[in-house]
Amino acid sequence: MGKVLDKAKDHYGALMHDQARRTGVSAQRLDESLIKNVPPEVLALQVNMNELKNNPSDPMHFTPDQIVGIAMFNRANKRRSAYTQEQAGALERNQLEADEQPVPGDDLIA
Repeated sequence: MGKVLDKAKDHYGALMHDQARRTGVSAQRLDESLIKNVPPEVLALQVNMNELKNNPSDPMHFTPDQIVGIAMFNRANKRRSAYTQEQAGALERNQLEADEQPVPGDDLIA
């Protein structure tokens, strides 16, 4: 029954979740698998195989360290958002403003 239920949850998630929700759910799964001692190398291989199937024209490649980083980010968001919309908006506006400012000395480079 467990395998059938897991497959049904996967199909439901594919139909009902947007990318942000799928990302959070996947990060939580990776975190739970690491807690249950599944090696990050195995998880990276599985994610990479899924990426080859789901995105064959431009697959992304994940390292075991990146898998651990994803799990860490999941843990960082347990109680509150680790990176709020307000923070993102402020940083992005500041960066846009900085990108629009001329860099001193740029006019000297020919």
